[in-house]
Amino acid sequence: MTNVDAGTDKGSEMAVFNFPAGYHAVKTLYTGDCCHLCGTLIKNVFWIKNDKKRWVMAVGSEWVTHFGAGDSGQVLAKKTVWEQNRHLLIELIELRWMLWRRYSERICLGYGRYDTSIWPRSPVKRQAADLYKAMVACSGKATDESPNGAVTRWAKKKGDEAQKLIDQAKVLVAEAVA
Repeated sequence: MTNVDAGTDKGSEMAVFNFPAGYHAVKTLYTGDCCHLCGTLIKNVFWIKNDKKRWVMAVGSEWVTHFGAGDSGQVLAKKTVWEQNRHLLIELIELRWMLWRRYSERICLGYGRYDTSIWPRSPVKRQAADLYKAMVACSGKATDESPNGAVTRWAKKKGDEAQKLIDQAKVLVAEAVA
């Protein structure tokens, strides 16, 4: 079996479609709502075909990778985790910049010198300044362009802290807009 058809069916029953002309289902030990190679129950049916013998067979997602195309369930799960971790980091960075834009001020230091910072002149600005510093420390050297492995290590160490800071920042940014 060499080629993989893209046809999938999500559900409890096998996909129903017309096989390519001259192809027929290969006889296997397993039938029904399971992988016809290993017998494991499957949610997503992938149909593979053998052009030499003109066979088709229903398999699960783990077997698709053995026939030249597609990602296994483990790879798809890993990609989902990478995406979630990167989204968390990007959200932290974006809210950090929103805090900066809403609460920072430029003050004259004299003799043509200026400094821009979140000056803790009120309790709200003090909270914004402390939160901004905590967000900078939490993100560390991780950026939106960091490799997936680096973002995953960052999320394992600081993911919970980042989520708490994000929640606090959303409240402060909403107060600044209102």
